[in-house]
Amino acid sequence: MEDKFFIGILSHAKSEKRSSQKKIWDNLNSPNLIYYYFIGDPNIDSNYIIDEENKVVTLKVPDNYESLALKTKGIVEFYLENYSQTTKGMFKTDDDISVDPELIYGMLKENSEAPYFGLEVDIVNPYNSTWHWGKCESAYWNSKHVTVSQCKYCAGGGYYIKSDIAISMKDKIDLYNDFIFEDVATGNVLNSLGIYPTNIDVKNNGLNW
Repeated sequence: MEDKFFIGILSHAKSEKRSSQKKIWDNLNSPNLIYYYFIGDPNIDSNYIIDEENKVVTLKVPDNYESLALKTKGIVEFYLENYSQTTKGMFKTDDDISVDPELIYGMLKENSEAPYFGLEVDIVNPYNSTWHWGKCESAYWNSKHVTVSQCKYCAGGGYYIKSDIAISMKDKIDLYNDFIFEDVATGNVLNSLGIYPTNIDVKNNGLNW
């Protein structure tokens, strides 16, 4: 039996990119890649609502840029609750990424034993970032410098976490609450567990951004 993988895709309710990317995932028509898009709505009554027809999961979080780390936390929690026992691992990407699912599946199969892989970013010297300015709903966040501390993480366009490593994240999952950048947040959660990235060029393996 071939390995299966879960694909968690960050999106938002008003995305104009999701439908065209979804057609590409659907055209693969493979049971080995299980994908969902994740949007936010803080007013729902449960932790998440699944729209199976459109492959969209609505999480109980705000649907804005400054909540992307919370949304990614929700993706990990959804994966742990529903797919961590039946798939080899999870791969996180975004709805505005150009994807080739066949190449992505090949990359995942070839590197499935890696605890955590993607394009490695090694922050040696902490710095203040303004990357989020102009992207947030909140005026506070649109003018606040965010300190990116020393860590090793994978760029948010696409990264993989092996299922047993994702399970181990449960005890540290609330660290996501401390960060605005979701890829840095994931790196910090995993670094706190002694897990560091394997550098794999995902941009030459089915993704482009």
